[in-house]
Amino acid sequence: MREYYELLGISEEATDKQVKDAYIAMKNKYDPGSYEKEDLKQHAIEKTEQITKAFDEIMNARRVDRMKKGESVKDSFDAENTDNLEDRVVDFDYIEELIGSDDLDTAEEILDSLERKNRLPRWYYLKGLIFFKKGWLGEATEFFEAACRMDPQNLIYRQAWERAMWQRTGHFGNPGSESPYGNGSRPLVGCGVCDICGGLLCADCCCNCLGGSFLRGC
Repeated sequence: MREYYELLGISEEATDKQVKDAYIAMKNKYDPGSYEKEDLKQHAIEKTEQITKAFDEIMNARRVDRMKKGESVKDSFDAENTDNLEDRVVDFDYIEELIGSDDLDTAEEILDSLERKNRLPRWYYLKGLIFFKKGWLGEATEFFEAACRMDPQNLIYRQAWERAMWQRTGHFGNPGSESPYGNGSRPLVGCGVCDICGGLLCADCCCNCLGGSFLRGC
């Protein structure tokens, strides 16, 4: 992580605002549009990519560290205020991004580190989402159900719970669809002994009509 700070020309003790100011200054300095020669322009593009990655890595690491401590993840340079309690307590959007990118271990580590007072409905929903992606449908159902109890009007929580229940009973895809390809809500027909015999008899009849015999010796 130290190399990222060095790339931006700041110390690891820099505030969020200082990190952002350094990033903007470096980005303006290496603006590809300021260079006419192709080699210089290419160098500026590569430098811009490096400082952007450095900025993202630094800020993401700080967000994770704050969430683990149960602190607000709102950057000190972000003047945006919110009336949403969940947003003030923890950046659940960031955790959901981690889950979406399949970084389940980091997402779960952050969620588990939060104090119980910060475990709001969305906490239970995201916890269930992690279990769902792992294929642990029993645990996923329990956490989705808890989120629904805490916030019964939330349609997203309700749909997640219904989907987990649907798949937990042996179905595929979403409720009302037996497969992820949308083949309808009718259950798949099993292949029993009667079905096999019926098929053989039907084939034998067709063969006899054509002068042959499918079930020889029967």
